[in-house]
Amino acid sequence: MMSSAQQPPPPLTIHVGTYLFTNIGTLLLNNSTTIINSHVIGATVHNPSNSLKLPDQSPATFTFYHLRTRGVDNARCVYWNTIDREWSQLGCRRLRTSIESTDCECNHLTSFAILMDITGNSIDHIDDINRLILDYLSLIGCIISIVCLVVSLIVFTCFRYYSFITT
Repeated sequence: MMSSAQQPPPPLTIHVGTYLFTNIGTLLLNNSTTIINSHVIGATVHNPSNSLKLPDQSPATFTFYHLRTRGVDNARCVYWNTIDREWSQLGCRRLRTSIESTDCECNHLTSFAILMDITGNSIDHIDDINRLILDYLSLIGCIISIVCLVVSLIVFTCFRYYSFITT
């Protein structure tokens, strides 16, 4: 029989949670030059509203797949700072990036995403076939405009001449 001093300690309970938001990123960003270009993912231990610091030798690594591949640049690994209510790069760094995805490493657990700059319009990324089609459409539009201008000039000249004769 075991005495109360020799009883084993109660088991340690740890609550671990992970989550994925597919469309919340646009709600958390009020900027016309930057977008959240991934799903927002997160991992928590015990309290989801608090950030858990990880040991420096064991950071969390994530691979984010870009939602948009054209017209974006400068991928940054960010987390949602619940105190400042904004995206922050502190404690996160980009390991690798490509057109399709970005790998990140962070020294804490919270909500994470990829922040990317919008690089103007995506006209620079149009392939040759579409560029040729746009060139032909522009040429056809200019020709139609010139024909309409010539017809307008002829009609106005004829009416002016006709009104001159009748008066």
